[in-house]
Amino acid sequence: MSEPGPDFLCIGMQKSGTHWLYHRLRGHPDFCMLPRKELQFFGRPFPSAGKKAGLMAKRAEWLAAGTFSAADQSFTDMFMALERRRDHPVSVYRDLFSFTDGRLSGDITPFYASLSDDQIAQIRADLGDIPVLMLVRDPVARVWSALNDGANKGKVADAALRTPDALRAQLARPAWAGASFPAASYRRWSQHFDVKVFFFDDVLTRPVALRDEIVTHLGGRPGLPMDAHADENVKAGRLRLEQSDGIKAELRALFGAELRDCAQLFGGPALHWGAQYGIT
Repeated sequence: MSEPGPDFLCIGMQKSGTHWLYHRLRGHPDFCMLPRKELQFFGRPFPSAGKKAGLMAKRAEWLAAGTFSAADQSFTDMFMALERRRDHPVSVYRDLFSFTDGRLSGDITPFYASLSDDQIAQIRADLGDIPVLMLVRDPVARVWSALNDGANKGKVADAALRTPDALRAQLARPAWAGASFPAASYRRWSQHFDVKVFFFDDVLTRPVALRDEIVTHLGGRPGLPMDAHADENVKAGRLRLEQSDGIKAELRALFGAELRDCAQLFGGPALHWGAQYGIT
């Protein structure tokens, strides 16, 4: 019997469609996605108190809806029994995937995009050559979405969305700098894995086709009906603060080179990201 573990990793990026992807795969009969989208095992102590609380809230929600399976319960029991904020061995991480009944499963954690070269090399040593997906988005639109969500949740100072100096200081923080430049993240990961890039643009314009492309890439069957609608955007309708002229200029300065780099590295929709900011 083969050792348990994820069949794939998705490294994000945050606000680039990972929530959409998780629910599309969880609703597919060839996949058994865990009841936690983001395990966040690598690169930080595991698990956090917040992740445990979030899992129990999700358990209650899905039990009420009748969508919480026996595999979900087995995973939850193991996850909740783990001692909080420990550097657990990778065998613990692998065992969390022992309840998937032979179906495909994976870990969708945007935070992994910010891991260092050494950390990624260790993941390769621990998990072997498994597929890695990377969802990418126009970095200006992505960071603005993340900043707004952070401000709405009280995790980002409101000034960061209103003054160029505060914005620059916010994005210089390691947690933001490491996750805001998809070209750099791709280059680190592709030194160790064959990374397949997909675009957030396609989530918006051709979600069913994109879903089937990802399912096929991972070894599932395309074209099957799912419990959740493939074109559903559960986060649609959230308000976003308008960018002032000063904020727009600061974002162009911060991400101009990155927009050009993405166009050269990824092609496809990335070829057009810079044009809306006057960057060619």
